[in-house]
Amino acid sequence: MSQFLNARTAFFVLVGLTVLVALVRFFEQSPILGTTATMIVLGTAFAGGGMYLEDAYEGDPQRQQVATKVRAIGFILIGLGTLFGALMLLL
Repeated sequence: MSQFLNARTAFFVLVGLTVLVALVRFFEQSPILGTTATMIVLGTAFAGGGMYLEDAYEGDPQRQQVATKVRAIGFILIGLGTLFGALMLLL
C-alpha cells in the first residue's frame, strides 16, 4: 500500500480534488461556464498525459506516436472548449 502513497500521488489527488471543486462551482454559476471549464480541464489532462507518455516511452516509436495523438486530442479539446465558451457567451 505504501508504494502507491508517495508525494506525487498525494499531489495529483489534491490537485484533482481542487479541480473537481472548481468545476462544481463553475456549474453552479452557469452550465455553459461549467461545460467550457470541463472541456478545457480535460484537454489539459490529455495534453499533460501525452507529454508524460512521450517522456516515458522515449525509445519506442509506436508508443511515442500514441503519445503524440493523445497530446493532439488534448490540444483539440482545449481549442474546442475555448471556442464553445466564446460562442455560448456571445449568444
